[in-house]
Amino acid sequence: MNTKCRYNRNHFSVKQIKELVKKYNNSQKYKSLFSEKLFDSEYKWRNDIIRRLDSESCNIFFWFIEPIINNCKYCGIKLNYNEYSYGGKEFGFKGFKKYCLKCEDSGIWKKQKRTELQCKNISNGLKSWSKTKDGKKYYKKRGEENSIFMKTFLKTDLGIKIRNKLNKKVSKSIRKKIKDGSFTPNITNSWTHWNAKIKIKGKIKKFRSSWEACFYVCHPELKYEFIRIPYNNKTYIGDFYDDKNKILYEIKPRSSYNTQVEKISKVIEFCKINKIKFIWINENNILKYIDESKIIGYNRKQYDKMIKGL
Repeated sequence: MNTKCRYNRNHFSVKQIKELVKKYNNSQKYKSLFSEKLFDSEYKWRNDIIRRLDSESCNIFFWFIEPIINNCKYCGIKLNYNEYSYGGKEFGFKGFKKYCLKCEDSGIWKKQKRTELQCKNISNGLKSWSKTKDGKKYYKKRGEENSIFMKTFLKTDLGIKIRNKLNKKVSKSIRKKIKDGSFTPNITNSWTHWNAKIKIKGKIKKFRSSWEACFYVCHPELKYEFIRIPYNNKTYIGDFYDDKNKILYEIKPRSSYNTQVEKISKVIEFCKINKIKFIWINENNILKYIDESKIIGYNRKQYDKMIKGL
């Protein structure tokens, strides 16, 4: 047996609603408009009305008694009944809208630009909240959900298409930045697979091999990965450049040079055209350019690695 209370929600004419409004204005606070019952909260008083009037009638009634005069936040005109909802689910919102229907339908309010102060306050607010317990919990959950979604999406036909398109775009952008000198690829050690780090004046500097590291310790005045040389729609980055004497030093083992003949040929051609002296340093002549007495302390391990590999 259903024990829930049932109410007959009726449609009221505008005239009947105005009578209820008049009664509301003359009655005691939170007193029922349909009986002598006195409620102890606005919530219970409003429910008494909602249970008796249908949605449209409720909306008209509460709009009549709404004490706040609201204006559209974009165009400034006074909002009317069409922009108001007493809170029924079928209306989709509660109270007055921020914008009139005309502005909302046109979407012009979306184009408003926030002030610099508004953006700063929003950003600071989000940063502060993200550090709270609830904020950290939210972002952790959001990150996990996004990760699962992206892994699934990138396996679909559309995901693969978008990923390939993005990769091409990024690749094109990176090549352009490498060419104009605004970007240099991260240091990796394709020869040695170890970290080739040295310390110069208290600062750590990375190189792609112990050969380069030791060479720089002995010649810190040279520019590292400064020269950009175009070849086959790509850009080759020279190793060390002596700007004063116009000398380009390329440090490569003989085995590596033999596999990059075409590339190195373009580098040599570039040097000839620009009147730059080209010097290839390999395992046969590198010690001529190394002063062991300058490689001490923290940097000594790079020298030992270089000697071991010769």
